[in-house]
Amino acid sequence: MIICIKPILLGIKQKCSCHQRFVRNAFRVFEDAHIVEGGKNMLNEQKIRIFLDLADTLSFTETAKNMFVSQQAVSKHIADLEREMGHTLFERNSREVSLTAAGLECMTVFSRFISDVARINNASDGTISQYKPIHAGFIAYNYYGEEAANAMHHFQMEYPHLSFTVACHSPMVLNKMLMTGSLDFIVTRKRFIPNCCGVSSIDIRSTRTVLVIAANHPILEDQNVDLSSAGLPIVFEMREGETALESITRMREEIKPLNLIYRDQIIVPNRASAFQAMEMGLGMMVINEMSISFCHGNVYIQPIEYIDSCVILWNNVDKRRFVERFAELLREEYNKSTVSPILFC
Repeated sequence: MIICIKPILLGIKQKCSCHQRFVRNAFRVFEDAHIVEGGKNMLNEQKIRIFLDLADTLSFTETAKNMFVSQQAVSKHIADLEREMGHTLFERNSREVSLTAAGLECMTVFSRFISDVARINNASDGTISQYKPIHAGFIAYNYYGEEAANAMHHFQMEYPHLSFTVACHSPMVLNKMLMTGSLDFIVTRKRFIPNCCGVSSIDIRSTRTVLVIAANHPILEDQNVDLSSAGLPIVFEMREGETALESITRMREEIKPLNLIYRDQIIVPNRASAFQAMEMGLGMMVINEMSISFCHGNVYIQPIEYIDSCVILWNNVDKRRFVERFAELLREEYNKSTVSPILFC
């Protein structure tokens, strides 16, 4: 895989003979990041992706959010990279962050490197990863129906020598595992797509947003009640690592496109607690129709005119062929079905 880097680096070396040390160090970083065994490249490859994201945002705070790491971790990765390169890549002061000349050169090399790797893996049709396990992630509280099981069955029939593992977590944990290389792809929803470089997505199916309240809630005495304008409190859960203020801010941003009229917000630690509070009549939940939360209780469900999408995300170019094939199979299975996930419950 390192062969594809030499033309890029040699080209820079010919143009900038004064930067020979820079080029040698860049070459060594790529060797460390991509000639590996047993996944030892994750940290170094993440370091390169963090650099590219910071070069784009010029904000340590934004890059930390995009890459699902702390701001201190971003600073450490950049400092390590600068030490390995032997050059300062960013100028920092209290007001702004900017790329140095070496940083601009490094951004060109790293960006072209990632593009070259993607091109070579596409040309090889993914055969270099044919017998490596595929690690998939799914949202723990979503119901994917028999379609997901059927798609996985057909996939394993096509690739009998390829092992397949599945992990179920919250959307934020799945994003973090994807970015750190613990998962090859995740099946999530479009609104959870992280804002960072190197992530590809495929739409699988459209899904509706629904309002859910307890079936014995007094407001349902009016059979024509419109929950979206009823002014009920909204019950929602905090996400991992959020403060209460961050949760409220995030909830308001998510609710804004729905044009809901609500009276208050009730913050709870997790999805199970939110469902329990809703069942007790404390308020309504705003969830996706694929959620299994309302499958296990006596609840009233009212769809609203807001469409989300179930998507597959990945950033491992080696396994692109297999991810795209699984996405195709899953989309085909959902297209066969005319039953809403709500009716499965």
